[in-house]
Amino acid sequence: ELRETLLTQFATHLMAARRFDEIIRRLQSPLARSGGLTASLHFLLGLAHIELKQFAEAAEQMCQCLAKRDQPALSPIHKNIRTAAPHHCLALCLAARHQAKPASAAFLAALASDPQSRPVRFDYARFLAEQSEPVEALQLLHQLVGEKADEAPVWQLGGQIALSRPEYA
Repeated sequence: ELRETLLTQFATHLMAARRFDEIIRRLQSPLARSGGLTASLHFLLGLAHIELKQFAEAAEQMCQCLAKRDQPALSPIHKNIRTAAPHHCLALCLAARHQAKPASAAFLAALASDPQSRPVRFDYARFLAEQSEPVEALQLLHQLVGEKADEAPVWQLGGQIALSRPEYA
């Protein structure tokens, strides 16, 4: 219990300090691996890999997080592991690795967890546009604008998509 708690707290502090290499070193050490990582630790390790653009490793950690997130832990859990965040992170990693079908499935799982998540819907719209599904992307962006009209990135992405197709002019 003490090992889990200390590792989780230490990794959380390292994340706040943006010391991603050290998170990876610490959570891949024999001490950390001896008792197995919790879902929270897999999540933090995955986030560190994402920040370092190591998407294959990050995807594996997010899969481990998802597999373990409902298991009991001896230490307090990271608040985001039971939200759409692990699926969302997994989707972003798979998209970065050009694995469109699994990425789409992960985005849909994230949306099933939290259908109102603006970050998930925005990233899914970007993904859809990249997958040559501009109408679906624009529909998602239209929903986002309808809910909150003052977000410039939503308008920018919508404009980019609309201007990329002559038939939308």
